[in-house]
Amino acid sequence: MKYLGKNGEDVSEKMVNKAGFILVDAIYGLPYEELVKNPDAWPAVYQNPNYPNVFAAGIAFAPPGPISVPHVTKNGTSITAAPPRTGMVSGIIGRVVAKNIIDLVKHGRMTHKERMTEMFAACIASMGSSLWDGSAAVIVIYPVVPDYRTYPNEDGRDLFVTHMEMGLSGAWMKWLIHHTFIHKLQAKFGWSIIPE
Repeated sequence: MKYLGKNGEDVSEKMVNKAGFILVDAIYGLPYEELVKNPDAWPAVYQNPNYPNVFAAGIAFAPPGPISVPHVTKNGTSITAAPPRTGMVSGIIGRVVAKNIIDLVKHGRMTHKERMTEMFAACIASMGSSLWDGSAAVIVIYPVVPDYRTYPNEDGRDLFVTHMEMGLSGAWMKWLIHHTFIHKLQAKFGWSIIPE
């Protein structure tokens, strides 16, 4: 897809990376060795630096690089782990973008930000629907993108918060999250205090 400026010129290089993801307020082009040491290289407001009226949330934005050491297989296939940008993560980023657009319209400045190196996320993978003998894997991770500066351990994460649990308790958690999500989606009483 081509992105055209107001005079019909091709502005694609200012809008997207080669894969077609929207460029935002990240530091692009750092080698992995430098990126891993700089949590501030990750975007905070998800705004395109060339076109301030363009924002990208969730899977739409271009990450500045992989979240683990890139590898190349024997046959030359590149394996570079991109950060997760769906589910809870996209909800958090979407909230940041929406609140900043409101801020810009009302006050002319943005006041909300959250880097993936500061972001908490949870994921539940169900392996059965029964609340009596079902099972699910619950993964809680903080931060989503490792921050070795704040957490100088092998994983770059808060190991007190980051955890995975499998079993019946996960099936109950899946049920609870499903129902609170529907409650929030329908904007029922107290919906605004339920996190993404």
